[in-house]
Amino acid sequence: MSCIILIVISTFWVLSAAQESQNTTGPTHGKVVVCPVPTESAIGIIGNNFKIDEADWNLCTHLIALDGKFLLNNEMTERNKEEDYKQLSNLRSEYPHLKIYLAGRIQEYFVDFLKVNDSTRLQEYIKGITDYLKKHHFDGLDLNCGELCTSLTKISDFDKVNLLLQHLKESFKQDDTKLLLTSSFSMSTEFLAEHIDYSAPAKHLDYFHFLPIEYDMHLLEKYNVSRTRDQLDILSVQEKIDSLIESGVPANKIVMGLTFGGVNFQSEILGDTVSKFDRINGYSAICEMITGSEADKWMFYYEDVKKLTNAYYKNGEKNKKRIIMYGESRMVANQMRFAVRRGLAGAATITVDRDDFKGICPLKNDTFYDFVPDNGIILHFLEQKESTFPLLRTVNEAITISLEELAQRSKGSASHSTVNVFYISFVLSSFVVLMNLI
Repeated sequence: MSCIILIVISTFWVLSAAQESQNTTGPTHGKVVVCPVPTESAIGIIGNNFKIDEADWNLCTHLIALDGKFLLNNEMTERNKEEDYKQLSNLRSEYPHLKIYLAGRIQEYFVDFLKVNDSTRLQEYIKGITDYLKKHHFDGLDLNCGELCTSLTKISDFDKVNLLLQHLKESFKQDDTKLLLTSSFSMSTEFLAEHIDYSAPAKHLDYFHFLPIEYDMHLLEKYNVSRTRDQLDILSVQEKIDSLIESGVPANKIVMGLTFGGVNFQSEILGDTVSKFDRINGYSAICEMITGSEADKWMFYYEDVKKLTNAYYKNGEKNKKRIIMYGESRMVANQMRFAVRRGLAGAATITVDRDDFKGICPLKNDTFYDFVPDNGIILHFLEQKESTFPLLRTVNEAITISLEELAQRSKGSASHSTVNVFYISFVLSSFVVLMNLI
């Protein structure tokens, strides 16, 4: 009998431990943190030293796999895909909380979708996508509207994009695995910002990823300091998200895109119109530039309203100057505070390897400088000791602190309301007693 009891207790302990292990991986704040990542083969193409298995995936809730075809239209062999996809699915053993998506361009699916002329072929096409995701053990599909959306000039074209998303979501719902569907959109063109109803595609999506800036690689010569400053401006991004919510996109579906980097310009003088676009850099690349052997030649200016850091470097060649405009942890913290206050689903990086995954940049001491709490609210700031992935760590810490701030404010408002009701009741009761005495 005692042996049976021991077995039961042991079994219960094992199950409890397994459940506890599952619950202790990943962020605990309840918001989504989406981390697109180049697969191993894609990393070989883009040429950085990022290693998927060296990252701390406890910082993310969702991982989106970007293969070489997605990044550079580079055809990959099925063998490359099998190896890459297996490496990703193996992460679940250590990070059971992690949802893993496959990334795709809406443009590629859209072109194939338009070729389908009858309902039977349409069902086969959509089922083929569903089966492919299941075969490689993905939890869902993320479609980036990117090049297709920036080229749209007719509302009717966007309606067809909505129809594709609708068919995909219906197929995913019917499947017993309940695959998830997300998509990334931006307001990078005037047409998209003024004429497109984003609430339509949002109906078919589990999450709506909003990108504050979408670089058109064919029009880079048109980028200048002024335009980039406006697009990266935190207030501009917040206004666009507010307009999305006002148009009918549910706030709890919106995932706020984070650039994790900046833009380089070359200029003979520090002016908007004369600055020449140089290249786009992730935060990791920027850290390597500003902390290298010529670190003492960089000057920094912080724009408090826009939450942008400007780095200036005079290289001595024909008096040319290099300008980098980028966001650091202070911008990220303010973005997350806004996201929590608006009730957004969470945040998404462009790619996780754009963060300082090597831990090169010194940790910032002004990350939460703007978090000045109201009277009676006490916020707890933890000292950040880990040097790797500082921006991603800031995302999670800022969400936690902002939720704490919001909860205390709500509790304070409720307490204040209770006191007001009590005070009014007391005054009315006193008045009645006084009238009876008279």
